[in-house]
Amino acid sequence: MPKYLTQASEIVNAINHLSSYPVLWLDTEIADWRTRKPRLSIIQISANLQDFSGINVYILDVLDKSDLIDYFIEQIMMNSDIEKVFHNASYDLRFLGGKPTKNITCTLKIAKNITREKLKVSDLKLKTLAAQLCNFSLVDDKGTSDWGKRPLTPEQLSYATMDVIYLAHVHDYLLNFGKIKMSRLLDAVIQFFQDENWSYQKSSDEDVLILSVQGDEEQWDCFAKTVEEQDYFIFYSVYPKPIPQQNTLSVAEFLMQINAVVNFGNFEMNEQLTKIYYKTSIKVTNYVLSQALIKNIVYMNIQVMDSFIKKIEEVSMGRKMTEVLQTKIVA
Repeated sequence: MPKYLTQASEIVNAINHLSSYPVLWLDTEIADWRTRKPRLSIIQISANLQDFSGINVYILDVLDKSDLIDYFIEQIMMNSDIEKVFHNASYDLRFLGGKPTKNITCTLKIAKNITREKLKVSDLKLKTLAAQLCNFSLVDDKGTSDWGKRPLTPEQLSYATMDVIYLAHVHDYLLNFGKIKMSRLLDAVIQFFQDENWSYQKSSDEDVLILSVQGDEEQWDCFAKTVEEQDYFIFYSVYPKPIPQQNTLSVAEFLMQINAVVNFGNFEMNEQLTKIYYKTSIKVTNYVLSQALIKNIVYMNIQVMDSFIKKIEEVSMGRKMTEVLQTKIVA
């Protein structure tokens, strides 16, 4: 869940905190946008490119709070030390300080300069770029819902959160577009892990890299695989513990329940029902396997495995699935 702030003191503290970041990805939602007097409803901000779930996103509820809007403009929008990234910036700037604002980046302009044809996308809308360039599964579109009504619904908050997540990764992709054009997909993957300072080993299969990941509570192995002839990049997390034979069917059923919740990748078991893998992948025919795409595949995979690894262990040790499902699931 994002940091949804409604109290003036919380919003001021968040603005002060965010003013220390060098880059912010921002979006706005507007109430009464079809009328002659539209009102700024919320400001969404992400400062963390590695956030895929929105847990670090700030949503500032500034509806009819002109003093807080003015403070945001003063501390963030007028601060030349902070790069502010928007998609279709000219629209958002109508509500956030206009032309006097400083250090503004517009991903729509960047995409137009590259051209839709070179990007090989159907259009230059943010969600199109997120889906077709960064392999995101999109949340339901709530952009035209009533942003003047309170309380905001969970669906509205999810939509607002994901917009800046999409924006951050689209921005990263566009900045790296054309920089990684390797003769083999594996070269791009190796370059990514080297840039991230990750230790890895090559397996006897030359197109597989083996890595180790430390989560919040457990450590597990991962492997990155490319299928060059089919233009696939695949990343697996391997559940680190054995599955007791008497509980394999319960675990398999639980994994089906998880797969219904996650919107990126899926859990699998081997034919013997002795091992569990979490798989994320992308087919990259006709476009570049960029740092942004690899990062999306890898970090989302790790976040999901880290979220569910303890719950899988509980079911594998015999705890009833209904009891495990009663605990909060974050995907």
